[in-house]
Amino acid sequence: MGNKRYTVYVGGMEVNDNYVTEERALELSDMYEAQGYTDVAIVYVEPEVEQTAEQTVEVNITESDLEMFADLVYNNEKFTWSFPDQNGNNVTIKFVQESEDYDDNGE
Repeated sequence: MGNKRYTVYVGGMEVNDNYVTEERALELSDMYEAQGYTDVAIVYVEPEVEQTAEQTVEVNITESDLEMFADLVYNNEKFTWSFPDQNGNNVTIKFVQESEDYDDNGE
């Protein structure tokens, strides 16, 4: 309940300058409704995902992984890897085969 990720709208206008706790959002909502406003909305604001600069992630490859890559290349199979990066964020990589378009000359 102490998470400051809420904002309150009255008549389509945001009435708080900064994000507030859920408790404070409810107080504001009640206050405006007591003043006769009927178009009061409490909105939870999703935390922004921090975009980081390029990073290198080391991925250990096993024999099984090599077999999956072979199936990708030769049998048009697909597979997914999921793992945490150095910051603990989950990274998912989907491997799919991209078809190569050739012209009449094989280029």
